[in-house]
Amino acid sequence: MRFFYVVFAAIMIALLAGCASSGTSANTPSTSNSKDVVREYFTGGKLMSEFFITDQSTQSGILKRYGYDGKLTSTAEIKYGRKNGIETMYDPGGGVLQKTPYVNDVVNGEQIAYYEDGSPMISIQYVDGVKNGSYKTYKRDGSLYREAIFKDGKLVK
Repeated sequence: MRFFYVVFAAIMIALLAGCASSGTSANTPSTSNSKDVVREYFTGGKLMSEFFITDQSTQSGILKRYGYDGKLTSTAEIKYGRKNGIETMYDPGGGVLQKTPYVNDVVNGEQIAYYEDGSPMISIQYVDGVKNGSYKTYKRDGSLYREAIFKDGKLVK
């Protein structure tokens, strides 16, 4: 019976040592730091994101995210660790799908979604993360299809 406890203790120590290791697990992406760029990788080794640092706080810059296929999926302006500026989403061909303005990580301003040809599909006004103002949808030819008005997140017209 004592042999069983010794073997059990050895297995537990080995398991705990493995959990405490500094290597990456199958579910945790790895990161790479250079002086001005922080890169994060998918577990297969492909680039997942790049953060181009623009100040000494290391929390401001441009964040680029990539799909597993290596294609750019989005860019965002970051200031002190929060989205501040325009986040742009891209389709697999590199065309712009959507632009969303942020102030301190909250949507503020006009969010626009685009058709594949670059013409606007939807335009929505936000104030402090809530729909406030015009909401417009467009036909593929660029003409206005529908328009609505929101106030404090509720449809009023």
